[in-house]
Amino acid sequence: MKFSNLVSRINFIRKKIFLKRRENILKKNILLPISTVLEISDSSILEIFDNVVFRKRCSINVRENAKLSIGKNVFFNDNCSVTCRKRIMIGEGVIFGPNVVIFDHDHDLKSENLRADFVSDEIIIEDGVWIGANTVILKGTHIGRNSVIGAASVVKGNVPSNSLLVQKREDSLIEL
Repeated sequence: MKFSNLVSRINFIRKKIFLKRRENILKKNILLPISTVLEISDSSILEIFDNVVFRKRCSINVRENAKLSIGKNVFFNDNCSVTCRKRIMIGEGVIFGPNVVIFDHDHDLKSENLRADFVSDEIIIEDGVWIGANTVILKGTHIGRNSVIGAASVVKGNVPSNSLLVQKREDSLIEL
């Protein structure tokens, strides 16, 4: 298959996935590169409002009976990944640095089927939040408006509005 035909086919598949669930997607001025993947289950809801930008290689997964809402003027930098099994709400004007990962679930460690059973809790990211590169946001997180999350943070729980969250790390050198 020629490269141009392959690109056209990928573009068609991406549009097909995106348009298949159009009743659950509000799309206006969305930048969605070919390398970005949207996986939307039939019983899920994905709402994307105006002026949302996805850079290269983003992955958005909305599983069965889940709801992901992305507000206006949101920017996802390269390699961001969002997996929603319950509910993730992203407010307006949120900026994600590269390699940000968001999971609203964990594997259920008490289950006999670790690969299929999950424990979920919603994630809310309010308006005007800036999330630095390589940050992981876990289930049960609520980030208040106008907060900044420093690069390489792991966030779980409540971050008050107008806060700066930076996780200190001490470098350890182990001599062999």
